[in-house]
Amino acid sequence: MNLVSKGKRLLIENGYTFVALKDEEVYSSCLHGIEPIMSKVIVSNDYFKDYVVIDRVIGRSVAILLIRSGIRAVHAVVLSEPAKRLFDDYQINYSYDELVPYITNHSRDGICLMEASVLEVDDLDSGFQILCQQIKEAIYK
Repeated sequence: MNLVSKGKRLLIENGYTFVALKDEEVYSSCLHGIEPIMSKVIVSNDYFKDYVVIDRVIGRSVAILLIRSGIRAVHAVVLSEPAKRLFDDYQINYSYDELVPYITNHSRDGICLMEASVLEVDDLDSGFQILCQQIKEAIYK
C-alpha cells in the first residue's frame, strides 16, 4: 500500500484532520487549520522533510508551511486553487478530491483569514512570517 493510500485510510478510520507519513513514522492530528503543521514547524522548519502529507483542507497558508518544511508529496480532501498554483510553482507532487476557488472561514461567509493573508505571497519565508504575525494578532486580540 502506498503512503497516500495508507494516510487516507488513517485519516478516515480515525477521524484525523491531518496525517503525515515517512517510512514507518506517522504523525497525526485532530487539530484544524494550520495548527497541526505550525505546532511542529515553529520548532523545526523542516519537521515534515520527505513526509507524505494527507490533510482534509489545504489552502495557500498550509501549502506554504508544508513546502517550506520540505514535504515529498501531499493529498488534500479539499484543495484551494491558490494552494494548487503554489504546489505547481514548487513542483510538489499533489492530489486532491475536490478543488475549490478558496478556503472559506469558519462562518462560511468569506475567505479564510490565513489564506487571505498570503494570497499574493510567493516567498515561503515571507509567508511563514505573515502567518506567525496573524497567529500572534489572533492570540493577543
